[in-house]
Amino acid sequence: HAIPDLKLNLKFEIEVLCKCLSLEISEVDPSQLLGDKQMVLKFCQLGREDGEDVLRPHPSLDTEVKPAPYDTSIQQADSKPPYFESPLPPPVPQHPALYQYQAISTILPNMSSLVNINPRIALFQSFPQLQTYVWPAIEQAIKDLIRPVAERAMKIALTTAEHIIKKDFALDPDENRMRTAAYHMVKHMAAGMALITCRDPLLVTISKHLRNAFVSRGVSDDQKIIEQAANQVANDNTELACAFIQKTVVEQVSQEIDKKLAEEYDLRSSSRQQGRRYCNTEVLTYHAQRMPEQISLKPGPALHQQIAVYEEFGRCLPGFHPMAPPQRKETIMHSRQSEAIINSPDLVFLLTQCTQEVEALLHIAIQSPYSPLVTCLKHLLETLNKAQLVRNQQVIFVLIREALEGLFKALTFQMESDILIRFRDVYLYVLRSLQECKALGVNFVALHVTLALLEQRPDHRYYLPIIDLLSRLHMIDMREIDTFVAKDIERMDNQAILFGTHAVKHFLLSKQRDNLYNEGDLNKTLQALNRFAYSTHPPPELLVNILEAIKMNMSQPSNNAGMCLLTNQLPAAVILCQ
Repeated sequence: HAIPDLKLNLKFEIEVLCKCLSLEISEVDPSQLLGDKQMVLKFCQLGREDGEDVLRPHPSLDTEVKPAPYDTSIQQADSKPPYFESPLPPPVPQHPALYQYQAISTILPNMSSLVNINPRIALFQSFPQLQTYVWPAIEQAIKDLIRPVAERAMKIALTTAEHIIKKDFALDPDENRMRTAAYHMVKHMAAGMALITCRDPLLVTISKHLRNAFVSRGVSDDQKIIEQAANQVANDNTELACAFIQKTVVEQVSQEIDKKLAEEYDLRSSSRQQGRRYCNTEVLTYHAQRMPEQISLKPGPALHQQIAVYEEFGRCLPGFHPMAPPQRKETIMHSRQSEAIINSPDLVFLLTQCTQEVEALLHIAIQSPYSPLVTCLKHLLETLNKAQLVRNQQVIFVLIREALEGLFKALTFQMESDILIRFRDVYLYVLRSLQECKALGVNFVALHVTLALLEQRPDHRYYLPIIDLLSRLHMIDMREIDTFVAKDIERMDNQAILFGTHAVKHFLLSKQRDNLYNEGDLNKTLQALNRFAYSTHPPPELLVNILEAIKMNMSQPSNNAGMCLLTNQLPAAVILCQ
């Protein structure tokens, strides 16, 4: 143990050995035997047997040990097995019975119907009336243990979850996202701690109460039969008792974590009500200056991968069957269209309304000079008719793509006229109708509108007026667009660089931005633009001015962010300013 640079696992094994032997390692005098080569050779020679190599396993380990013949006289002489002389805790069940979380009640009397009693137990065959004492024994064991188990599990789970949640969501401005993640984590930890703490004590306590109940009822059978019956009933019902204690603890800990994080929730809520963006300046400065880029926190919502970890905590509670996975929005670039039929009366009604609107406009516009728009309108009408017949997600996606392409063409006309306005309105009417459909919803439409948008050619994909329009209608996912644009900027795509520059100016600096997005929503684009500005000589003046303006805007006293991502991640702007 005193050898310098000794492997930690060897030191740990030595410390464990000393602990088992009740020795203080500091009191043990270190030996020099391993450093004496002559002594090592002597040990090797002692280990050899008949000239065989010392590394060969002992013959007793190679040969199969045959059991001795069974002697019935031994059993007759001592019919009581030796392990009954000093009672030990009953064995833990090898295959615990997992319960559904929803099937467990937090009202103790309601659990009696779930008790498992094996009618083939010898004691119950002789005395069937003893089965009525099984639930009272289990109930009493639960009452004996639930309070200390709950206190210990909640104390550990609350302290751990509070620190981790505050660390992971320090820069997330949404208290609801923070609260949900806290629920998932603290429930998982509390359930695990309760399971570890109470399983073995419950096994022993239930068995003890059952033995006492059987003996107190005047059962005169062999003590061995009583012991076996008590142990088997305890084995069969320990998991049920554990599940009750776990769920009780989980329900209580969910309320306590809100008290622990109440201050964090209030800070985010008050910042939003005052029109300010919440950001923990101290945490942000620490991560920007000291943490590697790959693991440093960024202002804005937590990453989808991070949220998925917490959702898995909430889905898989220790001791229970895993719950069904939540319906999550898939990543935009990897989403797949489903062929499932959408049986929704409101979808049929909305598609019919859209068809009538398109037909009315087509009747008016058939003689108009805008032939490309009329062609798009005809394609849209065909898709609407098909959607009414098929009604699956793949056809709905085609409908969204047709409406988006028509909207592009209507918005790119330079002149203004009543008929052009009606063209734009009818395409928006189709998209908004799909948003209102309960079977689809806002998230579904935003997902597929964003996918259709990113599939367009670059001059349409990076057309800022339509992205601004769709943003105000909540029809796109800006975080996915941010990722896509940042990748194009890294590839030195001129259209992406130009779009990114104007997009951050429009959404983050414009007086008419209406707080649609913040720096966290365009975080990857800002970082990509900053790297581009820093690597270009001379740097683009417009881009540098915009980045510096964003940094100064976020440093104003009215914004509680104080410092922000750009303070430490825009070296080009800072250098140029100096």
